Amino acid sequence: MMGWGWLLLMVLPIAGLEPCDLQGYRQAYREACGDFKNRDVVEGFLAGMTAAAAECPEEPIAAGYQAAAGLMSAGLSWNPMEALQRFNEWTPVLEASIEAVPDNPDLRFLRLGVQTNVPAIVGYRGEIEGDLALIQAALREGHWQDAPAFEAFVGQTLSELQP
Repeated sequence: MMGWGWLLLMVLPIAGLEPCDLQGYRQAYREACGDFKNRDVVEGFLAGMTAAAAECPEEPIAAGYQAAAGLMSAGLSWNPMEALQRFNEWTPVLEASIEAVPDNPDLRFLRLGVQTNVPAIVGYRGEIEGDLALIQAALREGHWQDAPAFEAFVGQTLSELQP
């Protein structure tokens, strides 16, 4: 066990994340979204979030960001069956996080990002309207006011979704 703790302490700073640091999760997600086709960036995000989630197992938000990283990594696979397998592996983790804190705007934003970027054939688009409404309300109420760059990112993302 001591060896794993040491490894986690080594991985977190490399990935730019501190354990149980929501602001760090948000920044890492935003950066990964900005370069989502870059394997090194996405795998670094996944490694960092996996380590952070291990350090904060009681935090559904850490697991949700880890799931978002895992789902993002599924999109890197050239093999559609492997991509689907990864998608099916990480979707329940994200859903469990949302079930634990259903009104959390961060988690709903993560799910919205997945739903609006996966192929329709996957069948993971049933919560777009509800997620969108909750996120819009959270923006109006200042949920992300302590993270202006992320708040702007959320607003920009929503404006790109509007017809």
